[in-house]
This record gives sequence, C-alpha cells and structure tokens, in this order.
Amino acid sequence: MKSREARLAVMLPARLRIAGAWSDVRIRNISSRGMLLEVADPPLPGCYVEVSRGRDRYTASVAWTEGTLCGVQVQERIEIAALTGAPSPRPKATMKRSKSAAISTGRGKGRAFPMARLVKLVLVCLGVASVGARRRKASPSA
Repeated sequence: MKSREARLAVMLPARLRIAGAWSDVRIRNISSRGMLLEVADPPLPGCYVEVSRGRDRYTASVAWTEGTLCGVQVQERIEIAALTGAPSPRPKATMKRSKSAAISTGRGKGRAFPMARLVKLVLVCLGVASVGARRRKASPSA
C-alpha cells in the first residue's frame, strides 16, 4: 500500500470556486499535493474547483466528500509555507500555472489579464467619446 504524505493541521479561511460561483471554506489540513476543506455544500467527487487564499490560487479535483468535508488534489505542488504565512527557510519559488489558469483566473507569468482590462477600458472610453461626438454633430446649433 502506498504511504500517505504527512498533513499539516491548520484552520485557514479560504474561498472555493465551483462552476463560477465563489463560497467561503476552511482549509483543515494541507499536504504538498492536496487539502482537506470544510465547506457548507461540498462539490461532487470528480468536479474541478479553484481554491483561493490571498494571492495563492490552486486548481484541484475533488477526490471525496463526507458531510461538510471534502478532499481535493491540486494540479501543482502547494507551497505550504506561503499558503499558511509561515516563514520559509528558502526564497519563495514562483508557482507555475497552466495557460488555462492564467486565462480563467487572471494570474500567470504575463500581464495578459491586466492588459486586457486596460484595453477594454480604452475601448469603452473611445466608444463614449464617439457617441458624444455624434450627438454634438446631430444636435442643432443655437
């Protein structure tokens, strides 16, 4: 039988996204590959979810549920010291995220998400300016 990795018992508030809807959860324990979550309405096993705590976000699949508890397995390794706020004996390594995570969460190596928001804002401003110019042109002068 395969031995389990040691778990760190914690009680940390976090957020859980299931099918686009966010809810509050508590992280009860952590290993480098998964978490035990306490959630009012746990997702079904096999569902993909996103766990967010501060600046850290993890894509995970639900392995099991029992009552208000569920176990999730993350796609990338968890930096436990960073997630818990404990001091790390070595410099923090940057967590690699998949391209799909960068698109869906607005995080990743590049600045694609903030740039997209800036472009959208500029386009909205140009549209408002264009409508205002057409209204001035169409209105009779005094």
